Amino acid sequence: MNHRDVGFWRKYADDAVAEKEREEAETHLYTCDRCLRLYMQAVQANETIELLTDENALELTERIMADPVIRTLPPLRSGTAKRIERGRTAVHYAIAACLTLLLMSAGVFQELVAHTGEFRNDAGSLNWERDVSLTDRMMEKTSGWLDDWKEEERTNHRKDRGR
Repeated sequence: MNHRDVGFWRKYADDAVAEKEREEAETHLYTCDRCLRLYMQAVQANETIELLTDENALELTERIMADPVIRTLPPLRSGTAKRIERGRTAVHYAIAACLTLLLMSAGVFQELVAHTGEFRNDAGSLNWERDVSLTDRMMEKTSGWLDDWKEEERTNHRKDRGR
């Protein structure tokens, strides 16, 4: 494709070019820096800032909302909803902090620590430390069950070979 002038690139930017010419122009833009600069100038020249008045703002909103892609998007939470949610979270943290301070000042946590020490002392007096732990008992039973199973398999295998 030959190099084009700014007028062509303005038409291209306005989407006023035939489909075949558009494809050729796109391919040419990938390889030609000079035409790419002209195209960028045409785009900048075509860009105009349109002030939004109440009428055209409403029209623009209706056009955007009529787009089928926009209809399929989930609704966004507004800034107000986010602020309300953050406020709720802050209130919950404040309540938790106040309750913690109240319990600390009442000495509830100190009482819990004291009772924990009592449980340790009771455990020592009952000689639980000398008893086998639950985990050790479970391991013994499991290994015993596996040993029995192995022995049973050996016995069955011997019987099958004897037949």
